[in-house]
Amino acid sequence: MVCSACSATNADDAMFCEACGSPVASGAASSPSPAVSKASVDPPAAVNPPDGGDQAEFLPGEAPSHRIGQTTTVEATLQGGHACVACEGAVEDDYCTVCGVKQPLPRDHFEVVHSPGLAGVCDRGIQHSANQDAMSIAEGASPQSAVLVVCDGVTSAPLSERASLAATGAACDTLAATFKTNPSNRTAEVWAAALRAACSAAQAETVAIARTLGDPPEPPSCTFVAAVIDAAVVHVGWCGDSRAYWLPDAGDGQILSADDSIATQLIAAGTSRELAESDPRAHTITRWLGADAPDPTATVASLALNAPGWVAVVSDGMWNYASEPAALKATTVVGDAITIAKAMVAFANAQGGADNITVTLFRFDPTAPSPDKAPDQAPAQGVDQAPTQPSTVTGQPPATL
Repeated sequence: MVCSACSATNADDAMFCEACGSPVASGAASSPSPAVSKASVDPPAAVNPPDGGDQAEFLPGEAPSHRIGQTTTVEATLQGGHACVACEGAVEDDYCTVCGVKQPLPRDHFEVVHSPGLAGVCDRGIQHSANQDAMSIAEGASPQSAVLVVCDGVTSAPLSERASLAATGAACDTLAATFKTNPSNRTAEVWAAALRAACSAAQAETVAIARTLGDPPEPPSCTFVAAVIDAAVVHVGWCGDSRAYWLPDAGDGQILSADDSIATQLIAAGTSRELAESDPRAHTITRWLGADAPDPTATVASLALNAPGWVAVVSDGMWNYASEPAALKATTVVGDAITIAKAMVAFANAQGGADNITVTLFRFDPTAPSPDKAPDQAPAQGVDQAPTQPSTVTGQPPATL
């Protein structure tokens, strides 16, 4: 039995969900997804949402690796022996032996810190019972290069948290390997091919998860977005509505991706971004990764960077509350990558935390040493899309060629 409120799996004879307490109707089944679009609108949240169910745990082989496990908090939680978050009492079987409070699951909130300029935070939010977001980050060939990947599990598809976690790992590995297999001459075309390959690897992992679950009619699914910073250029690939941003120290910035969603179609038809994103259909995605995906290929773009700032790759749980680049930039604080990421997640939770929230950040500074940076390199152009100048009014993404 799959709970329609939080997607937790329960016994066949269950009357109430063990994760969130919602009634579970006997014989209920998920309906197949539409042929050309997939609703990612969140289900109604419980008044007092509980901690996640068992489906939110890291599974064997999925425990945080070098990509998602660099913080003491996550590792200690996985290894046991941590103190209760409420009273600091001893914890056993996810419950405090002193006060009885159920402890947050490792997947509810985890952080990654590679360096002061490269970090990320993935958080369950307030209104969801499980965290279906996932992230993976890696250092590149120099201090001025990195890989950022975010996948957002589709809420309407049960167990999408497994798909998103597997997808980010596969994509990050593929992109990180490109630095090693191409020690020189990493052009925009090379990174475009690598981003498409990373998306394909993420798609394969997502489909594999569905196979292990017996190919359910509503298979686990997720969105995909990745950014690679290399030689003073940011290369971006995406499928779905998770986003990449460029947030320079001076100026409002730019959205580097274009959502595959009904909202984007409305914007293309002339609707303002504010109205389009407030439309009830706005978060219906038109492309995604999964066994039922109609077109699981990455769209790619590149943008030359010539000023200090932050590359941000985020899920819609973050940009829902700060869509425009200027608005997203306003949620940041002075500090290193992990400090800023935590502040951005805290902002989204303060606004209601209606969805899972993921923020990954990389600090680019053209004055910093970068051995792989060509001194007179011309700005790279996207293969599928060409970057435009940042818009201080709408922050529109690059126009399709």
